[in-house]
Amino acid sequence: EAFWDENFGKKRFAPNDYDRVVKLIEKGEKKIDDIKGIQRGTRVLISLFENPWVELQFTHVNMKDKKFTADEDRFLLCWAHKYGYGQWEAIKFAIRRSSHFRFNYFLKSLPIEAIGRRCEQLMRAAEKEVEAMEKQLIEEAEEEGRELPSGEIKLPMFKELQTKKRAEAEKRFLEERAVLEKNVSDIEKQIQQIQRALRDEDGVQTIDSFFRSNTDLSENMIAELANVIARARSPSMAVISDEFLSKFPGKGSKKAICSKIESIGVKEKRADEGDTAPLWYLRSENT
Repeated sequence: EAFWDENFGKKRFAPNDYDRVVKLIEKGEKKIDDIKGIQRGTRVLISLFENPWVELQFTHVNMKDKKFTADEDRFLLCWAHKYGYGQWEAIKFAIRRSSHFRFNYFLKSLPIEAIGRRCEQLMRAAEKEVEAMEKQLIEEAEEEGRELPSGEIKLPMFKELQTKKRAEAEKRFLEERAVLEKNVSDIEKQIQQIQRALRDEDGVQTIDSFFRSNTDLSENMIAELANVIARARSPSMAVISDEFLSKFPGKGSKKAICSKIESIGVKEKRADEGDTAPLWYLRSENT
């Protein structure tokens, strides 16, 4: 307070020096607040796990890195919490002493500066993770109309969060399954209605017989197809089927008609008829 007092603090420094010192102090205080923030975030995140050395993970912040594995990041963050921000040399000694990384020559060979950079990245990620979880908890409380207790927000343990997520996922699954079952039931009812309508119309017709009627030819239609084959004397099965469908639209599918043409007809060259190329004729047993 004495430093900021105009009657005392400013008199000890020249005007230019006082402004410069003020900026340095403000920068230092901001740095201290920044370090306190990431230390708090690290402390809170680690407290959410029963065994953070094994279980710790990020769910809201992506911390995947090509150089560091998730296992290495867990230990680095736990060591940063244990020894404190800036104690990178102590963390390097901890890596060397750890039997867990006895053969991890990459981690053991890292310089102190690289270890410090990664630890600081992890601590800042922990701060963001906690902020995201606190924000989500506040939003859920507002949606449910609950009031959170004053003071620091108490986050649930990671296992509790996972149990809640699994319960929500199971609930969504059951709801979606119920919707699908209802849709299937509605479709079955519609099919039954169509079948009843068809039976009322034809007496005995069902869905299967309705669709078969679009592919199978009746005896009368087979006779008409035979007439078309005999008159057409065409080398093309498609021409014959098209001519038949133009006369009797909707009496069968093109595939069924072509199959019937092969059944009752034969493609051959008859010299006595003056053919110069094979044409479709009725088989002798069908004439």
